[in-house]
Amino acid sequence: MAELTFYEFAQTEIKKRLIVNTDYINGKAADVVDPYLHLSKLEKMYSPTRKWETLSTNNIRVMADIVSLDSPFPLKRRPGLTLKSGDIEKIASKSAWNETEQQELREWMLSSNDMLKVQAMNRITDDVAARQFGVHEKLEAILYQLLSNDGVAIYATNTDPANVAAGAKDNVGLGIRMDLGFTNGQTAAIPWTDPTNSTPLDDIRKVVDAARKKGFRIMEAHTDQVTIDRLLNSNQLKNAMASANLALSMAPTLAQANVYILANFGFTFAVRDHIFFEERDGIQTQVEMWNEGAIAFMGSNTWGQLVWTECVEMWNPASGYQYERPEDMILIGMYREKLNGASWMQITEGQGIIVPVVNPERIITLSTIAAV
Repeated sequence: MAELTFYEFAQTEIKKRLIVNTDYINGKAADVVDPYLHLSKLEKMYSPTRKWETLSTNNIRVMADIVSLDSPFPLKRRPGLTLKSGDIEKIASKSAWNETEQQELREWMLSSNDMLKVQAMNRITDDVAARQFGVHEKLEAILYQLLSNDGVAIYATNTDPANVAAGAKDNVGLGIRMDLGFTNGQTAAIPWTDPTNSTPLDDIRKVVDAARKKGFRIMEAHTDQVTIDRLLNSNQLKNAMASANLALSMAPTLAQANVYILANFGFTFAVRDHIFFEERDGIQTQVEMWNEGAIAFMGSNTWGQLVWTECVEMWNPASGYQYERPEDMILIGMYREKLNGASWMQITEGQGIIVPVVNPERIITLSTIAAV
């Protein structure tokens, strides 16, 4: 292992680099990409034990009794408690500059052309940002799974169903099952795939009533674009909007439907259509992480915690590395290494021991594909 060639050149710029400083994120312009849900909806929580926990309670508020003076107090049951817990696993990736790429960067840095120097700076700092983004992409993917799969997620490094089912180890990592124990699941009376006979408004009312009985109200609902399209094309919604003087000659848009949904149910729908990519042997593949047909109805603006602990190298750094912490949860390491006796490679690593944890008490899920 040898000292870094380019790190000092870009060190001050790396400190300034934020995760949004890139032109495109997975094919979308950065300025139109929704903020990551795990950053906007979960509160960061440090765990010194590398454990995550979620506690749910059967917290029904029972009325007190009227008693006469000098009478004993009636005894009431305490709420039932359910504890789920597990280990926080590490999320990591790395990239490498080969000899040709390093030579090109050197030429750019030594150039009298200021534009080439800026491009060299951007390539180095973008490499750091990509490793940081990689951690956040995985966290968002896990959260999508949790919300659309009744609180169950697979830290699978290969989404092939056989590997996921087996939790199998493959050539780049380990499949680990996480179960938050969601218990408030509902099912559509008639699948929403049937636009003529399905009753999505009745299904939504059932969810709203279930939340009310549990002591909270629905504040927002999240689902995939296919499910939204089925809702918008359902006869029940179109007829209801026509009766409300919102007559349309075609299926309503989501914005139009949300006006009706908000007026009648008190919340609006949001589409979860973030594009995720996996890479195997240099081949990038687009994957869908939200289970089609699943809706997550949320009863709070804060959904849970983003639980993290320190990586070993945060408190026990390795020699020959240059480290940067663009945020408290994530560590970037840069070093040079001779791989398999070949030329020197310049390596950039990103890692974090982090997991999203959703509070199961204030979420109700609805499966719109399976029927009761």
